[in-house]
Formats: sequence, C-alpha cells, structure tokens
Amino acid sequence: SYFCIGYVLYVFVFWFFTYLKDVRQFSIVGSGVFTSMPFIAAFLLSPVGGAVCDRLTSRFGRRQGRRLTAMAGILTAASCLAIGIRTEHAYVAVAAFSLAFAFQMFAESAYWSATMDIAGRATGAAAGLINSVNNLGGVVSTALTPVLIDRFGWDAAFVTCIAVSVLAALLWLGI
Repeated sequence: SYFCIGYVLYVFVFWFFTYLKDVRQFSIVGSGVFTSMPFIAAFLLSPVGGAVCDRLTSRFGRRQGRRLTAMAGILTAASCLAIGIRTEHAYVAVAAFSLAFAFQMFAESAYWSATMDIAGRATGAAAGLINSVNNLGGVVSTALTPVLIDRFGWDAAFVTCIAVSVLAALLWLGI
C-alpha cells in the first residue's frame, strides 16, 4: 500500500508543475506558486490525520483505527483527483489536486503507527523497509507517467493515480 502512496506522491513532486504549465496554462511563475499548494495543504492536514488516527485508535482499537484513517484519507484523495481531472476551472483543479495530495498525507500517520504496532522492537528496520518501498513507487511513477502522458494524455496519468490510490486503500483491508 505504501508503494502506491509513493507512486502518487512522486507524480506531484515531478510532474505537477508541468501539468499546471502545459494543461492548465499557468505562467511559469504561476505554475511554481501553485505547485507549492499541495505541499502547504499537506503541511496543514498531516497533523490532523495524526490526531484523527489517535482518536479512532482509542475508540476502535489499533487495527481498525489505523485502517479507517488510512482508507478515509486515501479514498478522499482519489475523489479529489477525480474532481481535479474533470473540472474546467484551473483554480478549482489546483484546489482539488492540493486536497488530493493533502489527504494522501493525512493517511501517513496510519502507515507509520501501524509499522510501529506490527514491528515492535524492529521498528527502525521496518520503517526503513516501507520507506524504501514508497520510494520504489516513486521510481515507477517517475518513469511511467511520461509514457502515459505521451500515449494517452494527462487524464490517463491521473486516472492511474486514482486506480493506484484505490488499490492502496483496499490493501488496508488485509492489515
């Protein structure tokens, strides 16, 4: 599941600027400014995700609390990606994509908390492993995204992010 989160994360890191410039027709400066918005939104929403995870864990137990936090964040992110693709309004797209990224990061606390729950005394090694898998998702998306854009267009690149996000959420059912 964390591989999938890395896939989506790296699309934002490496391709969002280009999308804003080429598809949404923002200037270079505007694209630069608006490329920062998903990260600002994540800065604000990540701690909220952590607090929600703690609250849900207290109420429903570790497994359910972490699962609910991750799945809610990831599926909300997928919904926001769909809105970002479909809207004709460039500023609405920036807002939707920013929320998509922020809700992916909302789910982060569940990943790291579950890692500590499962790994126990081997948390450091487990954290290194899941972070490596996350980066591998980034390797795949960084290489695959331009192929998708070239052959099928930008919508296909973001629909792939939606599909990968849904997969990430469904994989939480196994935890």
